[in-house]
Amino acid sequence: MTDHPVLKRLSPRLVVLPCLAWLVALVAAMPAEAQQEPPVTNEGFDAKLADATLYAPIPLRGVVGQDCPPEAVNASLKAAADNPHIKHAVFMINSESGWPLENEHIGSFASKLTITAVVRDAIAPAIFPVFFADNVFMIDSALVGGLPLHEFTLPGSKEVTAKQVGILSSMLASAAQSRGHSDAVAYAMIDKNKKLYYWREGGEAVLSNDKPSDTSGLKGFRQIKSALPGSTLTLNHKTALEIGFAKTIDSFDHFIVGEYLDQPNWTPANQFGRVANEIGSVIAEIEPLRKDLHEVDKRSQEAGRNNSSGYRQYKKSLDETIVKLDMIKNALEDVYNNHPEKHIYFAGPEGKTLVADPEKWNADYSETRKNLNRATGLLRQMTKDLRDIGGDPEFLYDLNQRMETINEHLSGIGRYGNAAYWADHAKPDLPDDIYG
Repeated sequence: MTDHPVLKRLSPRLVVLPCLAWLVALVAAMPAEAQQEPPVTNEGFDAKLADATLYAPIPLRGVVGQDCPPEAVNASLKAAADNPHIKHAVFMINSESGWPLENEHIGSFASKLTITAVVRDAIAPAIFPVFFADNVFMIDSALVGGLPLHEFTLPGSKEVTAKQVGILSSMLASAAQSRGHSDAVAYAMIDKNKKLYYWREGGEAVLSNDKPSDTSGLKGFRQIKSALPGSTLTLNHKTALEIGFAKTIDSFDHFIVGEYLDQPNWTPANQFGRVANEIGSVIAEIEPLRKDLHEVDKRSQEAGRNNSSGYRQYKKSLDETIVKLDMIKNALEDVYNNHPEKHIYFAGPEGKTLVADPEKWNADYSETRKNLNRATGLLRQMTKDLRDIGGDPEFLYDLNQRMETINEHLSGIGRYGNAAYWADHAKPDLPDDIYG
């Protein structure tokens, strides 16, 4: 009835997974001496806050829309924009695949935050944040561009596709222009029918999608060629700097961005962007299955087989599975809303984390732990549930791995405090030669 991977054969390794997950949860729940002393305090927080230029780092890597879903990007930006002490957001972009983020997940926050994009690679959908960035920095091996919008539009006639591309192109080009970028560059990156021409007048770069009728008197005139094969423009570091689209940065590291922006005491507010992506990636994985099973349920009811005892048992199992998926999604969305990583914090003496309101931090930690435990427990039960409805729960292996990472981060934050955990105990987000 559906092509979702739950209908594939059962993977034997999943049979023991719920037991292992249960054991991990049991050990994590054991009291630890390190938890006897609260890991957070507000002593010295105000002095640190008064001296800091705070920014929110937001990683965009892997598959855009899956590893960094729109809801996660939205949650990260909203958390930053809603806090009056955070004035900057820094996108750390290293992606070559996925699907475009929606405009509203970036553009609606552009008036409240100075947005900076640091690019290792921003290919195809990953260039969306670049168009909304006030500042674009590229490392020397970086590539940016190459989003053929016609490949991402809904199926339809050539006329419908052209209309959709035209509307999206205009929106993105307008966004780029509003942030100080040439709309001609944006058009060339997203519309296969647009070329980019460059020349200089009065010492200034001129960029256009239209070739002048007479180029003989134009200094340095040339068509900008793409650094990668494809129907739309991709720029390398050298060309992006030459035409004024980006500036150079020594390494793919958000900690050094403040030097380039001439911002003193440049300090990350938190690591919520990383945490939000990890939570969002689980929601992004279960959402297609959740919708798929709702559709299966609808079709089965329309089939009118309610008089069969076998059907009634199947329907009962299906209903239970759908309810659990809905509950998992709701619980994870609550984790977004209450996660203690949303707090601004600083490293304090004796390994303490300095926060504005320790009581609120503790309440958020407790609420997040409750919701995460609920989601984790329900996800463990899904192996049996999917098997009962004839599905293949193999894909749950990856989801359980992701949930273990989310639980590991929350437990570490609760035990050591945010600052000490991320500095001394957490595994690096990316290899050292790529990030930081």
